[in-house]
Amino acid sequence: MNWIDINTELFHFIRPQWLWLFVPLVILLMLLWLGGKDKQKWKQSIAPHLLPYMLAKRKRLALIAPLIAFTLTTSLMIIAVAGPTWKKVEVPGAKSEAILLIALDLSPSMLTEDVSPNRLERAKYKIQDLFDANPGSKIGLIAFSGTAHPVVTPCNDYELINYQLKALIPQIMPLQGTNYKHCLALADTILSRTEAPSTLLLVSDNIEKEQADLLIQFADDTKNNIEIMAMASIQGGKIPGLRKGTFFKENGETVISRLNQTELFRLQKHPKINVNPLTLGNDDVEAMVKKKKKKKSGIPWLE
Repeated sequence: MNWIDINTELFHFIRPQWLWLFVPLVILLMLLWLGGKDKQKWKQSIAPHLLPYMLAKRKRLALIAPLIAFTLTTSLMIIAVAGPTWKKVEVPGAKSEAILLIALDLSPSMLTEDVSPNRLERAKYKIQDLFDANPGSKIGLIAFSGTAHPVVTPCNDYELINYQLKALIPQIMPLQGTNYKHCLALADTILSRTEAPSTLLLVSDNIEKEQADLLIQFADDTKNNIEIMAMASIQGGKIPGLRKGTFFKENGETVISRLNQTELFRLQKHPKINVNPLTLGNDDVEAMVKKKKKKKSGIPWLE
């Protein structure tokens, strides 16, 4: 095995419980060391002219070498029994069935330009970065606003998903709004088809208390995790209206859409929910993919 081929990120012990044997080994070495100190005390108690007859002369190396050899041999045996490995068995049909399901918000607020060029286009760039990072699992895509609809069923054809992604705009949705209840119900239907714990990647700009409650309930009631990509700035921006040059209004007031920091902090505290703040580069996406690849997928380890 060439050391260059070893993937340190996959390094793993198959039977890590055997590493506890290092505890008695350390205790034994300490006892041997203390025994050597007792011998030095005997030298101080015996008359100098009797020492040659009472204690055999040995070189220091002759005393230390067996101890070093014993320590190295025992340590290697313990590590070998623990089963170190950095590869997985490629067994047909044994690959992870975990799914990464992307839920893209297509509400009108996603056209807000506080994020350049707008929130929706930036979201598409982020999803493309996700494909480029090659998460190594099947990916599905759903779109939601007032209703939720499947766009691409989970598959490994990232180019097909990206092609469909580019065509998604709020105008194609039959009902405006941000209906998380419909979105999560559809996501649960798709993710329930696999037994492996999967991930819902929610790409949205609107998470208020009601939506946060639904996300927490989804995480509590299912085996799946939630990754949130918050597509908005703290300052927010005006939501474009239906006519060019106008903005969305309620009760005559122009609506400003911005992140609800309080609800995002509340979601981040949940053990199965992770909030990814929007970044200019692709660091957030790469970190997400790296974390996903580190999770155990049920594939047996190669000894």
